[in-house]
Amino acid sequence: MEAAALKFLVLGGPLFYDLCLFNPRAFQSVTTLTVMRHRDDSRAMFVHDLVQCLMALPGLQSLYLLGVIFKISDEEIEESSLELHLFALVLHSIPSDAIGKLCHAIDPLHSYIGSLEINRCAISGDQIPLLNAAHLLLTEFPADADILAVLKHWHGALLTIKNCPSFTDDVLSSMSCPGENGQWPCPFMTHFTVISCSGCSSSAIRRTVETRRRGYMNAGATTTSDPKFRVNEVLSSTVSGCDELWLDDVVWLDANVAVVEYDGWVAGFDNEESYLPIRGHVPASHRSYRSKMLGVDLSRRVLDELASGKTGITFERYMEEFCGSVE
Repeated sequence: MEAAALKFLVLGGPLFYDLCLFNPRAFQSVTTLTVMRHRDDSRAMFVHDLVQCLMALPGLQSLYLLGVIFKISDEEIEESSLELHLFALVLHSIPSDAIGKLCHAIDPLHSYIGSLEINRCAISGDQIPLLNAAHLLLTEFPADADILAVLKHWHGALLTIKNCPSFTDDVLSSMSCPGENGQWPCPFMTHFTVISCSGCSSSAIRRTVETRRRGYMNAGATTTSDPKFRVNEVLSSTVSGCDELWLDDVVWLDANVAVVEYDGWVAGFDNEESYLPIRGHVPASHRSYRSKMLGVDLSRRVLDELASGKTGITFERYMEEFCGSVE
């Protein structure tokens, strides 16, 4: 009877390196690999050691590097020498120089990364080459991190920013227009989620969505392969734990974004269900305030208030003031 193939492997950095080099065939069946920090920092790996080991894992689907200590030197790593086909790549508390060397070793033309998560890593944009990860998740970047420089190197569709004080209105403003080279930051982005980034306002998020939509419409490209393509429009956005949602932005977001959620308020012109935070679920038949929500036709009232200068108030306050409580 044949022994079951090894699928999941969790090891400290140096131990994994020693075992993999000693008997690389024993690990060819591994699909999920977690490499953790070793207690003996003096036995840290070089990045080229890791690259060599990964080359011996043709079936690898998920890679987690958690606090691994690397020896940083002037080691030369052949660029684009490593082909990876991963559902997930997670880099947690990894030195920035090591991330840069690893990313440069990955062949961007023949590799695929479904989800790339970079957590608690102080990296700069010039350390990260173009990585075509479909989903980019950046969490707990320090306040002085140049997060925009990282985004300029990403060409995926789904962006999630969580607990990053460096992700502010200024970054959103830079995402709202082409750079000096004429290229838009993260041009293929269609969905983004922002969680617990206190420096982000609903007005800045609206402007980002609005200008990217205008850029998409003006270019007249039908596909991303069209030579006229410049930037995608945002199809959905989810925001939680940031600044308050303002009434002016409610009207625009609901009318121009397919699916939008902001601290429990859910709407959008292509959303099956819309409802308000705390006040309970609203049936799909009461499609947002452009239709009848909570039995009140809010569309005319919102527009009237905006026309009369009733701006600069939050959506929650508006609902309390003009619609009262809902049982």
